[in-house]
Amino acid sequence: MDGYAVHSASTFGASESNPAWLTVTGSIAMGETPRFSIQQGEAAKISTGGMLPEGADSVVMLEHTDPVDDATVEVYKSVAPLQNVIEKNEDFSKGRQVLKAGTLIRPQEAGLAAALGINDLTVHRIPRVGIISTGDEIVPADETPPPGKIRNINSHTLTGLVMEAGAMPIQYGIVRDNEKELFELCAQVVKATDMVLISGGSSVGVRDFTVDVISSLESTELLVHGISISPGKPTILARSGIAGAGRAGAEAASKSVWGLPGHVVSAMVVFQVVVLPFLRRLKGLTNYAGSGIRIPARLTRNVSSAQGRTDFIRVRLIREGDENGDEN
Repeated sequence: MDGYAVHSASTFGASESNPAWLTVTGSIAMGETPRFSIQQGEAAKISTGGMLPEGADSVVMLEHTDPVDDATVEVYKSVAPLQNVIEKNEDFSKGRQVLKAGTLIRPQEAGLAAALGINDLTVHRIPRVGIISTGDEIVPADETPPPGKIRNINSHTLTGLVMEAGAMPIQYGIVRDNEKELFELCAQVVKATDMVLISGGSSVGVRDFTVDVISSLESTELLVHGISISPGKPTILARSGIAGAGRAGAEAASKSVWGLPGHVVSAMVVFQVVVLPFLRRLKGLTNYAGSGIRIPARLTRNVSSAQGRTDFIRVRLIREGDENGDEN
């Protein structure tokens, strides 16, 4: 604090009606090591961040003082030992771990590293995520869709979600319902990126080739086709690129290939619920604290759910009543 460094006992009992009179013995400039000490009944003018002189154990805030002259100051409020003071060992003790592996480097962590004199940190590379949209009914977003077709929404929503997750999205455009074309593009994208998202073609329709194409990729193991959530049941997950590697090497080399529903809301829900944890792990995040906000609310209608299925219900929040939550 801006104020006066004092020995706290000098201020005990001080009040506006009965101020303590202290002798000012010096002033401490920012970044300066004091070359003097103070005794009980003395004070030294100090700025925020200044170093306390020997003998001082607290700081009286400037607004609780009134200078009488150049050598005397009145103190109108008492302070306790170490009040308005940061001790030199208060941040971290020597040898303590301050940044664990798997921690996201936010501005706070970057500042902490700088405070400890660390200019370089070993970090995980930003993952590259390939995004493919499939379907004869899909047209680019800048085109006017004729009857029976729809603009390419998923490439843009997934791109935004990937960026929001701190990864690098790479759009590979639209692939028609052609198994050969989809296979060739998927093989290319698997080699060029760290994760692949294919939207559309994951259900069991006549022209849904995604699961067959993924299964046909070299050194690929199909892990999941269908999960018990709604929306998003026809989700596909495969592991690709593990041929010829040992166990440890396989874990390092394998890449996840996802087949997401073509419906935009379903694709977004699946990304948030199951893809995002994979992506965080790919980024090296093992010490992640979620930032979700919970808001108590009351449903306006009953919501049914099938046994053994997890439902993700989209809602619109409407405030009713005053700010204290009382209803009208």
